[in-house]
Amino acid sequence: METRITKVRHGELTLHLTYFVYPELTKPRGYLEDTVAAQACWYYYTIAMNAREQVGKGPSTQIIYDDELWMDTNHHGQKQSVAKLYGISPEEMDPFWGQVTAQARLMGLPEPHESILLRQIIVLNS
Repeated sequence: METRITKVRHGELTLHLTYFVYPELTKPRGYLEDTVAAQACWYYYTIAMNAREQVGKGPSTQIIYDDELWMDTNHHGQKQSVAKLYGISPEEMDPFWGQVTAQARLMGLPEPHESILLRQIIVLNS
């Protein structure tokens, strides 16, 4: 894993953000393309799957507030944040899920859960 820096302008302010890239997972050694969006998609996969594992596997392991379950299916904020960090739109990551899935299989990691995929479709189409 390495880091790169991107410039993000917000009005008169310019931010220099550092983000992760994965040359060891990039073609020809892995399945990921050497594009910002592919690298961002992999990073989003890792943090979203980690968050999913942290929350629990079902209602019995989730926190209950006022008799309502705190559900772990909304990763929209994570995807938005990763996209901003990498200087792209969230939609630019979507074409790379096939590469991310193939890389996860190669590494013996779980495939992307539908909650990090399906929720994005619902949010983007609403």
